[in-house]
Amino acid sequence: MKLIYEQTKNVKQILPKQNIDEAQKYRRIFYLTERPVNDGVLLLNTVTYEFIFLNTEEIGLLNDPDLNNATVRYLVEQYFLVPENFDDKKFAFQVTDARIQIQNIFTNPPLSFFVILTTTGCNARCFYCFEQGAKVSNMTEQTAHDVADFIERKGAEKIKIQWFGGEPLINIKAIDTISKDLAAKNIDFSSTMVSNGYLLDEEAIKKAVDLWKLERIQITLDGTEEIYNKIKNYVYKDVSSPFIRVLNNIENALKAGIQINIRLNMDEHNSDDLFDLSKLLVERFSKYQNCYIYVVRLFEDTCSKIKNREVNDRHKLIENSIKLQNYINCNMPKPDFKELGKSFANPNTCMACSDNAVMIVPDGHLGKCEHFVDSDFYGSIYSDEIDLKKITKYKERKTVCSECDDCELRSLCIHLKCCTGVPHHCDAVDKKAIKTRLDSKLINVYNKFLEIEN
Repeated sequence: MKLIYEQTKNVKQILPKQNIDEAQKYRRIFYLTERPVNDGVLLLNTVTYEFIFLNTEEIGLLNDPDLNNATVRYLVEQYFLVPENFDDKKFAFQVTDARIQIQNIFTNPPLSFFVILTTTGCNARCFYCFEQGAKVSNMTEQTAHDVADFIERKGAEKIKIQWFGGEPLINIKAIDTISKDLAAKNIDFSSTMVSNGYLLDEEAIKKAVDLWKLERIQITLDGTEEIYNKIKNYVYKDVSSPFIRVLNNIENALKAGIQINIRLNMDEHNSDDLFDLSKLLVERFSKYQNCYIYVVRLFEDTCSKIKNREVNDRHKLIENSIKLQNYINCNMPKPDFKELGKSFANPNTCMACSDNAVMIVPDGHLGKCEHFVDSDFYGSIYSDEIDLKKITKYKERKTVCSECDDCELRSLCIHLKCCTGVPHHCDAVDKKAIKTRLDSKLINVYNKFLEIEN
């Protein structure tokens, strides 16, 4: 047996080891995800989120547990195996609810994650942008200095910054100012960025490496050249193609050692084209270990309003996204083990419900979610006063539908009530998509685990 990821920290706080009763017969817990591999099986307990590997000889112990075996005793203690009369559902509800209650207690710890909007303006005009209609504002140089001072006062010993917008590179000066101030204050920081990549030229890449301590950039691509240029609808009237420019910028950033996460936004209009795009991306970027490509389906939160015909279209889209992601997974390098592990250490979480995370908008107001960039603030960098009710609101949870209570993946799918992206239902096709993503994650983590182990 190999332990790949141990129970999450907040589960350890509330859940003692299960007592071993020699008189009991034991069976697998219902909340167990299995993934066969060549030399054994991967097991994920979706209540505790402990992730282990059993070799071929140990697999039989799941069906015929022998309490004299050390591996079996471990599986019992860690709730992979439970007594025959064990109430799995009650156990899952109690652990999940207790974990959420702990998370809901506002502890006011030092902040370790800062989403900083240098601007709410953007150089693209994507039709699906959730910030449409938001007031356009840019962070001034003085506010940038003040943000650095706020981080010094409220930040943890080591912090992570995500540069966000709008398009954050429109206001590079603010990024420079904050980064220089933090360096001058000897604050240990690193950063990531969400960008369309258009302004990621050689000068920006050099600053990203030398000054911003930038580790990763998320860049969205919507299709091949013609479709991408049409959807992005950049404000510039350059003769050159924005698509070609962005791909060149991506490659230059990869060469500089920055990880690039390419997000493919899929809907019914560009589904087929994304397969062509992916072939192009694989051909050009598969040689880079720091390039990761993933598929996201647009407008999932509107599914409750569609009719049967449209539901069928949605199912087709899900199947296409699964097929495309499988192609990408087979042809691109796997994500870094550290990045993969974050979701195991913190399953089903969002910065909106974390006391360690904050969003800072251009004028210095504090928020909890990037979908509310000009409203719903709970404080300011210029004051120690906070609106605790608003912070608490972002921690309220919901399940999608009543069928979720009987699903082995329930613990992975509890969403925030306030989230604009919460799905309104889940059927067999949706569940297949969840299982496919989880299966891919398990394999990727295991392969990276073996690389590190060897």
